[in-house]
Amino acid sequence: MSRILAEVHETAKDLHEAGIFSDEQQTKFNLLCLPQNSPCSMAKKKDLRIYPAVLYKDGEGYSVYYPDLPGCLTCGDDLEEALSNAREALEGFLYISEMDNDPVPSPTPIEELRLPQGHFPTLISVCMDE
Repeated sequence: MSRILAEVHETAKDLHEAGIFSDEQQTKFNLLCLPQNSPCSMAKKKDLRIYPAVLYKDGEGYSVYYPDLPGCLTCGDDLEEALSNAREALEGFLYISEMDNDPVPSPTPIEELRLPQGHFPTLISVCMDE
């Protein structure tokens, strides 16, 4: 888990250095995406799921997709909204997949993702205990 957290911190740092994140956005990014800050981990629940998501600038806002989960995508007017919507999209996708007994692929390690220029990976965590 510490390797994953280091990768998330590195992604936020890269986005900040590229001028995509302000200091405030980097802080919000960490709060929204880091597993230790998720409601699941704070409540000591056990079914924490972490998947790589990819975000990119799309017109005036941001788009987000999950390479491992076809059809699981969302967007937002700004990074905060896009990341919040990404968490909701992941939670909904996993919930519906489980209810329909559809297989859910394992997450690809973030370091194995090959992305087009301007696409940035991040890790999104959700708690599926409830």
